[in-house]
Amino acid sequence: MPCSPYWAGFSGSRRAICVSKSCDSHEEIVTKISRAGFVFQNQGVLQLSAALAFLLLVGLFASLRGGDLVGLSGPAVWLLIISAVVGAYMAMNIGANDVANNLGPVVGSGAITMG
Repeated sequence: MPCSPYWAGFSGSRRAICVSKSCDSHEEIVTKISRAGFVFQNQGVLQLSAALAFLLLVGLFASLRGGDLVGLSGPAVWLLIISAVVGAYMAMNIGANDVANNLGPVVGSGAITMG
């Protein structure tokens, strides 16, 4: 089936996308390309907001569950919330360190690249 290539730019590179009767419409392809470009351009902001949302959810969970525990006063509940958020932050850092330790030799050997 013949296919005419449609050239789309992603940060200086060119990728060919098949546009034919079997493919999506031109508008759908442009929408997918613009959505991918948005994610690529705002990747750091999206990652930071996902991490902050996780920390807020952990704090919310600790505040809702901490109020149910018998014998905890107001300051003790705040200490529980802060401890849970710090623990979640440390868990994210430990996970990132584990990934870096596993990918370091692979990148060093040249099997994959950083970019």
